[in-house]
Amino acid sequence: HHTPPHPLPHPIDSLILGFDGTLAQLYPGRAARDAARALAALIAERRDPEAAEAGEPLVPGGGHAVLADDRIQPLDILRAFAHHPTLPAELHAHLEDIELRAATTTKPPGSLADALRALAGPAHRLPLAIATDVSPRAVTAYLTAKRLPFPEAAVHGRTADLTRLMPDPDCLRRALDQLGSSAERCVMVGSSAVEASAARDLGIPFIGIAPDSRTRQRLLDAGARFTRALLSDVAGAFREL
Repeated sequence: HHTPPHPLPHPIDSLILGFDGTLAQLYPGRAARDAARALAALIAERRDPEAAEAGEPLVPGGGHAVLADDRIQPLDILRAFAHHPTLPAELHAHLEDIELRAATTTKPPGSLADALRALAGPAHRLPLAIATDVSPRAVTAYLTAKRLPFPEAAVHGRTADLTRLMPDPDCLRRALDQLGSSAERCVMVGSSAVEASAARDLGIPFIGIAPDSRTRQRLLDAGARFTRALLSDVAGAFREL
């Protein structure tokens, strides 16, 4: 029998955190679908009338199925239009407005401040960075509103270049550079399959935040070493390891 690989590197010298689903619940209830519909409405408004008359689909590559899906996330629309000749900058800005509003109203997941203090505090002393497809302005607004101590320079979010959204590991690479860490001595904690894929691309071990069994399976399939329900549970898992 081969012994399974140790779930995490030892020692760990830094930690990258995802944002939506890990540090915040940006879109509670139907808010994600509402945000996606607002983006779809903007796209329809900007549509070339000739393309509309010719019956060309609104979203390239069969993406109208994306728009019809009730579980659609706003970032899925940005990914679908990343190569559009004129829309990316406007979609980025429009979603940023939605994210800024959400950031100031959403509640942090339970015991988040304690979890961050535990990870950065004397027990672990881990330098932390955030890597996310959310606008960095919205992330910083959220951290400020919730009084979560986090340096602005450690937030690596979406740029207007939508081709760099995850699973492209661009924001993770920026986080590693800022932390001065190597991929194999770092760990990422995140809540989505695209985050797990981006981490796997760079060889960063990934821990999933999974509130239910379906999310858990999706994250394990995408390469997560293990999952926990909340960030506070991850701090506990680090102590066990």
